Amino acid sequence: MTWYNDSGIAITDTLTLFNRMVDNAVTEGWTETIPREDWVNPLGDTEKRCQLQGPGFDASHRFHVQLRTNHNLAEDRWDIQARAVFSYDSGQDWDNQQFLGASDHWVRMPVGNEAMRTWMSVTATRLIIAVEIAGFYHSMYLGFALTHVAVDEYAYPLVLSSAYAGATGTMSSGVENSTSRGYRYDHSSLDSGFFATGSFGVVSVNNTYYAGNSGFYEAFFPMLPTFFDNRAPGIGNVRTLYPITMASKENALGLVWTYDSVYRINGDGLTAEDTVTISGTVYTVLKNGSNSDKNSFYVLENI
Repeated sequence: MTWYNDSGIAITDTLTLFNRMVDNAVTEGWTETIPREDWVNPLGDTEKRCQLQGPGFDASHRFHVQLRTNHNLAEDRWDIQARAVFSYDSGQDWDNQQFLGASDHWVRMPVGNEAMRTWMSVTATRLIIAVEIAGFYHSMYLGFALTHVAVDEYAYPLVLSSAYAGATGTMSSGVENSTSRGYRYDHSSLDSGFFATGSFGVVSVNNTYYAGNSGFYEAFFPMLPTFFDNRAPGIGNVRTLYPITMASKENALGLVWTYDSVYRINGDGLTAEDTVTISGTVYTVLKNGSNSDKNSFYVLENI
């Protein structure tokens, strides 16, 4: 397991952040099946991209993700984007890999070409990254979630989620629904700001797959944005962690899963970038956008 934080030395450009994500994944045994290469975005700007194969649980339970940078300099918008790929075909180029769902559907994390604080946790089964830029916090989750059943009991969820999702375009303010600049996404609740927004793919053991966007699934627990309004932080001096459990709205799937190593927490008395130790495990405190009410906090396990 690889835990990375920038030790107070902020990353200052999107390409460095992209390379750090890929390098940390490779350290954990992920493979660049399509190595880092240039691509040209719809505005004619040169970007970087690669395709990654996550080790997963074993050779029969791997997963594939395409990752890339994208930006609109005129509107000062910068993204790290990801989409799920069903498999890797060495005989096909980037555009002809088998995608999970619509080929133009990307999960997007707003970033920037200025100072960004960064936290990252990578294992063989998932990559989680959180970024702070100008007081705004955004996260991205790529990989397997937890189902609490044996891996072959039903379709296993490959989850990609972040601040927003959508088709490739010129990243205009109308498309992205941003209030100001690419990274200023202040969702009203934590659930809509990270955990219930994005692209979702399920790969089953018989090689069938499903895909959808944020309307495909919903927060299951803790569900209400006001969940902590009348709750104490924990018992005595010990704070309570709440697993983020999700459920699909697609009746044919009937899936319930939980994010790995990410928990909601009562933010009363906490500040983003604090660390808390619970049962001997250290967690970094993060929040949704620039919101600071006690319902907007979550923690990332430092592993």
